Amino acid sequence: MPDSEPIRFALNQKALPQATFLEFLDIAADLGCVGVEARNDLARPLFDGISPLEAGKLVRERGLRLIGVSEVFPFDDWTEDRRYLAKTLLRCASEAGAETVSLIPRVDGQGPSMFGSPVRHQDILSEILEIADGGDITLLVEPIGFPGSLIRFQGEAAECISKLCASDRVGILHDCQTDCS
Repeated sequence: MPDSEPIRFALNQKALPQATFLEFLDIAADLGCVGVEARNDLARPLFDGISPLEAGKLVRERGLRLIGVSEVFPFDDWTEDRRYLAKTLLRCASEAGAETVSLIPRVDGQGPSMFGSPVRHQDILSEILEIADGGDITLLVEPIGFPGSLIRFQGEAAECISKLCASDRVGILHDCQTDCS
């Protein structure tokens, strides 16, 4: 049997929502994770208020990668507030050395689906790409497979990304807890 590379894991901060950011990093390092995903949806400031530069340094000091920062939600309900959130989160992610930022669609069944309105989603992704301004951060669109999601299927997201010729800057995040056929 040929040698195979072991599966490597990263830890999502939502798995330990009560842990401080520093405790979360220490646990991820102790578990042998390769990296972490920090969250801005835990009812407290991103990185627990630690500056993005310092947070990135703390991640790297533990031998970890800041694989992602989540989330712009709902990214496809594009408003001035969402634009501000995207700009702020992308700046923080860049300063911290994050590799990705997650874009989560509406999940309440309100508004047009990506399938029903691909041009609208292309316009929104195009604006977010402009905000990212050619940085090294990959944007990750996360189709949520249940019926209320405005982007249910990976194929819908892939088509949008393809039409933007943005596959080098935008990817698809698969949530294994949903059916994203």
